[in-house]
Parts: sequence; C-alpha cells; structure tokens
Amino acid sequence: MRRLVTAFRLKMRSTSLTSSHQDVSSVNSSSRHHHKHKKGPKQNLKKCIITCFIFCITFFIIIEITFNQKLLNVSEILQHNNGDTEQLNKLANKSKYYYVNTIGCKIPKLYEENLHLDDFSFNENFEQSISITSVQNGLLKLNTNRTYLDKEFGIKDIEKINCFYQYFNRKTDTNNIFTSNEKVPFKITQLNNNDDFDPNDDDNIGLILIGDANTDINNIENPANNLQIEENKFIKVSCNYDNKEFYENFHYSAKDDFQGIDSNGELSVFLIGISNASHFFLLNHLRNIAKFMRKSNSIEYYGYSKIGEKSYQYFYPLLCGLDENELHVACNSNTFNESYDRCPFIWKRFKTAGYTTIFAEDVATNKILNFTHKGFSNKPTDFYLRPLLVELEKLRETFKLLNYKENKIPNYKIIDLLRQLNNLYHFKKSFTFYWITSLYNKRPIVELIDNDIFQIFSYLSMSGILNNTILFFVSDHGAHINYHKSYLNILEERQPFLFTLFPNWFEHQYPKAFQNFRNNFNKLTTAFDLHETLYDLSDLRLITDDKLDIRSKEIKESDSFPRGISLFLPIPQTRTCELAGISYESCTCLEKKLNIAKNDLRIQRAARYMVQEINQKVRSNSQCRHLHLNSILDATIETPNKKLLKQSQSVSSSTSDEFVMDITLRIQTKPGLAEYESVVRVTPYTVSLTGVITRINYNSKESFCIEDSSLKIYCYCFR
Repeated sequence: MRRLVTAFRLKMRSTSLTSSHQDVSSVNSSSRHHHKHKKGPKQNLKKCIITCFIFCITFFIIIEITFNQKLLNVSEILQHNNGDTEQLNKLANKSKYYYVNTIGCKIPKLYEENLHLDDFSFNENFEQSISITSVQNGLLKLNTNRTYLDKEFGIKDIEKINCFYQYFNRKTDTNNIFTSNEKVPFKITQLNNNDDFDPNDDDNIGLILIGDANTDINNIENPANNLQIEENKFIKVSCNYDNKEFYENFHYSAKDDFQGIDSNGELSVFLIGISNASHFFLLNHLRNIAKFMRKSNSIEYYGYSKIGEKSYQYFYPLLCGLDENELHVACNSNTFNESYDRCPFIWKRFKTAGYTTIFAEDVATNKILNFTHKGFSNKPTDFYLRPLLVELEKLRETFKLLNYKENKIPNYKIIDLLRQLNNLYHFKKSFTFYWITSLYNKRPIVELIDNDIFQIFSYLSMSGILNNTILFFVSDHGAHINYHKSYLNILEERQPFLFTLFPNWFEHQYPKAFQNFRNNFNKLTTAFDLHETLYDLSDLRLITDDKLDIRSKEIKESDSFPRGISLFLPIPQTRTCELAGISYESCTCLEKKLNIAKNDLRIQRAARYMVQEINQKVRSNSQCRHLHLNSILDATIETPNKKLLKQSQSVSSSTSDEFVMDITLRIQTKPGLAEYESVVRVTPYTVSLTGVITRINYNSKESFCIEDSSLKIYCYCFR
C-alpha cells in the first residue's frame, strides 16, 4: 500500500514537472510570438517617418517653385504694364500713385505731370536789366545812347542833362536816412552814338562815362575813374533835363571789404524761395525753372508739406526751427512792438562759422518777417537789401516794375544784385536767403518770373558758382483760393516744392549724407527738417559717415522722434503728420478706417471694378472663363482727414463722397475661388487701380490653357 502511494506521488510529481515545463515552453513561445508581433509596428513606423520626410521635402520644393513662379509672374506683369527695365527702376524710386507711401503716411498723387525735357537747353546768354544807370566795380555808369534818350525822354541836347547822386543808409526797416542834404552833381562827359546799342551785350554796351560837375569835358584823360562810388553804400541817382526831373533810381555799391574765409572746398548755401506756388503749379507753369532743375539732376522732393495755415508757420520753422510759441520764448519777447533781433535765425549760425550772409526780398511790403514782431532794429546780415527796396517802392513806376507790369520805366531787378553779390563771393563761404513775396495773391503773375529765376539759375551754373554752392529752391505753399475749393485745390495748396542741387563732388565726399538726402525724396518732410539740414551745412563735420551713423542710431533708440530731422539722416517710415509737426488741418496723409461693412456701396463698387479689370486682362483669351465676384474677404478705406473734407466744396454735390478714397480689397472670384488683392482709388469721377492686382492662392493647374505668364494668375481655364 505504501508502495502504491509512493508510486502515485512520483507519478503526480512527474506529471507536474511535465506540465510546468510545458507551461514554461508555452510562455516562452508566447513571449517569442509577442516579440515577433512587436517587431512589425517598429518597421512600419520607420517606413512612415521616411515617407513623411520625403513628402515634406517634395512639398517644400513644390512650394518654393510655386513661390518663385509667382514672383516671376508679378515681375512679368509689371514689365507688361510698365515697359522695360528702366521704367521698372523708375517705378521703384518714384511711386506712380503716391507722393508718399510709408507706414505712417500715404499722400495720393492725383494729377499727371506734362513736362518734356527734349526741347530744353541751358541759357548761356544772361539778360541784363535795362537801367539807364548802374554801379559796376565801384563806378557809377550810364547805359544808353542818344537815340534812346530822344525816343524815351525827348532829349535832344545832352549838355542840358544835369544829374545828382546822394548816399543813404538804413535807419529802420521802414525808413532810411540820407547822409547829406546836398546832392552831389555830375554831368555826362561821353556818349555812345551807336544806334545799334545793346544793353545786354557787355562787348557792345552803350556806355556813358561820368565825371563830376567841374570836369572839363575836353580834357578828360581817363573819364571812367572820375566818379568813384564809396564801397558798400546805397546811392540815389536822379537826372533832370531843362530843370525837369526825368529819371530817378537807386543802387547799391557792392565791394569786397568783408573778411570772409576762403571756401577751400567748403560749401556756400543759396536758398531761394517763392510764396504761393505749389509743386504742381511749378511743374506746369514755371516750366523753364522746372526743366532746369530736372535737367541738372537736382533732387526733387515729393513729400515736402505745408505745416500750418499761416505764413509765419512756415518761416519760423524754416529760419529758426521753432513754432510761434517757442519763438517768443527764444526771442525773449511777448509783444508785437519788439524786434526779431534776439531770435536764433539760421544766418547767425552761418555768420559765427565764418560765412558772409545775405538776406533779400523782392519787395519791401508784404515782407516775410512782419507777422508777430515789427522787424529788425539792427541789420540782421552782412548784406541786407531792404533799404534799397524801401526807396524803390516809393517810386510809382518802379513799384509797377517789381510787379512785372511795366518795362519802359527805370528798371532795377534785385536778381541782378544777387548775381553780383554771389559772383563777388564766388571763392568765399556765403549764405544767401532770397524770398520772392511780390506775387502774394497774384497767381497769374507767378508765371512771369519764370524767366528771371531761370536766368539766375543759368548764371549760377554757367559761371561755376554751383561748383561750391548747394542750391535750395523752395516754396511755402500753393495759392490760397478764397472761392470754390475742391479736394484737388486743397491738396495742391498743401504741397509746396523743394528742389536741391548739389555740387558734383558732394556725393563722393559725403556719400552717406547724399544717399540719405536722396532716399528721403518720398518721405513726409517739412520746413523743420530743412532748418536742421541748413544747421548741418554750417558745420560739415556733422555729416561725415561716422557722425551720421551715431546720430541715426540715437534716433532709432529714442523713445520718440524729434520733430525736425536733418534730411541728411534717414526719415523714419513710421513718421506721421503729428510727429512731423504738421497741423491736423494741413495734413494730407490719408486716414485708415477699419471694420468697414462688406455691403458698403463703396466697397461693392471697388470690388466689382477689380473683377472687371481681371476679366479685361484675359478678354482676348477665349480659353479663360469669365469671372464673377464670389465674396469680399477683407476691406479697408483710407480717406482725407475730416478738417480737409470740411473745406472741400464740390461743384456737383455737397455730399462727403466728393473726395478721393483708397480702398484696399481682398476678394474671392468664381469659378475657381481665386483670391486677389489690390488697392482701388475712387474719386467723384473715376475709379482706378493704384497698382497691380496680386493673386494670393495661385494654382498653376487652373491656367494650363495659356502660355502668357503675365496672365496665368488671372485665367481660369475651361475644363
């Protein structure tokens, strides 16, 4: 029995071991099987990663090719619309639709220029004023002949002519004082009998040599030296015939007694300006001047803007860099009865730097510095020509002459004297400020000075003075129109001009300054900036490349931009009217209006026009389907500010729609659901694009039916 139990136990143990071994084998087998199944997903994952990588690379290549194709298409479109590469370069430098197109300001260009330079040539014959008397090199001379005296004044016998001269000096800005009560007599001692006398020809001039009253006419050895005029003196000349005065005129004897510093490659500065002439008016009416400036490769500014409604709101910033309130503080004056003597005018800085300074206007009335103060108590510059103008305006005929209504009377032009002064200081540093104000509120007369200003520019160029002179030609604003004002009138009136002509060597010696000045041509700029530019020119060390790098960095890192920025520095793209010191009512930058309803009639009109233009482009290709507007995806409107709109009075309507607006649109067309973007300009009478229509979601498969790359982005082919 015991053996049976033992045998049974052995049997059970054997069975247990066998079972255990089978279990272990089963587990091992199961484990191997499990691992075998695990190995498959790893391989699949690896394949998946490789596939994704290849797909991404392929997708990236496709995107890159597509993007490049888009750029190519856009380039070809531009070429198609604008011609050759030269035109593209011009388009890159000067916007066709905006004068200023920056982040901070957009000023629309609403009128076309019509200025052809093919028929232009520099004038080498300088017209001289036909004045009977003149002062040249300190000598008083008479320029006429017997025929002229007989024809104009009925003078038969020159022995009966008695002339006098008298010196005078400035007392105040409105009065002069004559140095003696007695007039110094002199007589004609020699007369040119040539009837072909030409007062404009220096080689054939009808020159009357003058001697004093006691000179023996028959014993004159050198009559040209008999009447020497004192240097730097104002002089009055009068003549009578048979005891009746027939001639009176005033002159200035310019002689070089100032101890100026030789220029030695430094710049002289000549700034000449005109009131009431806009940029548009200059290009279309002062054509000789405009052609001269463009033919001379001057830098023409398109964003130079009016600052405020009053004239002094231009001249104070230009000459002092200050507005009216700041000027009172700087001048330490609060009443009109005080003078400008203590004000920080820019010519004071030039004078301190060793420059000879010249300040002139063309008339004594309507002077530019007679707004909030009574003028100057002391002479402000080395040459101050106002005393001469005060006396000239006392002559009725001469006053007419200065307004360009009469040429047969004693003729004296301030431009001739400026020509003499600048020729005198050709080799010395000088600062000249000349402003034409006689044309105030007489816009048609502006055209008549075109030749006079052109003459002095031609002289400065041909004489070589511009080899060491920088020339600024500016205006304060366009003509004020007191009757009907359209938006175009308002825009024009707020856009003065600024042309600048540099000597040829300036770009080489100051490359960064010149590059910045040129690049700022389509930025928002003002007289505040021009003042800072003049300040830099008084010390050329301020515009070296290293110095400009430091100054540019300071502007970029500052919390706020300065109001006035030298044009030799980059003008920030984010500059607004407020930052530039331009009053709200004078600002011509468009204001952006967001969140415009898609069903706005103006938006709908602009969107339909975009689709119409797209269809027009592919109209001649029968393979392309006619597109329709599917939806408007986004829209913004830019319009003039409210104060400008209030001043605009439309002829045809009094509604607020009578002005320009730029509408930026992103639309979707059908069939194909193509997305396009462009800017549409809407005026009361026209709708137009301000650039190309760009495709946002271009798909080359849609335009398989045409080969013209410039049209592919607009074509949806029939399938």
